[in-house]
Amino acid sequence: MTMVEAPDVYEPTAEETVSDTVIRALADSKGVDPAQLDVRLYDVVDPDALDRLCASGGGCRVAFTYADQRVVVDGGGTVHITGQNRTSTESPVNPQVLRGAASPWQMVFNR
Repeated sequence: MTMVEAPDVYEPTAEETVSDTVIRALADSKGVDPAQLDVRLYDVVDPDALDRLCASGGGCRVAFTYADQRVVVDGGGTVHITGQNRTSTESPVNPQVLRGAASPWQMVFNR
């Protein structure tokens, strides 16, 4: 049986955008201040596009790799962070989104 690491889950606060929640989650998972993150979020994914996509309320899911971590944002803005050094390519959040991720990020629309 393959062990799959459970993701850390971060809920957005009322005053946060989705990209703010992603930045807070990544910094927390690395134990650093958001300003001390090694890679800027906009070097990986367009934060404004991420915010607009999730604000549209259209049940989508966005997954991308940030440094050594997988990030999944669900349609409600909840952020799931999972370490990259996993024993399986499947995600407990949505296996189809993360399986065989050839590109650095993917968008999956569930309509």
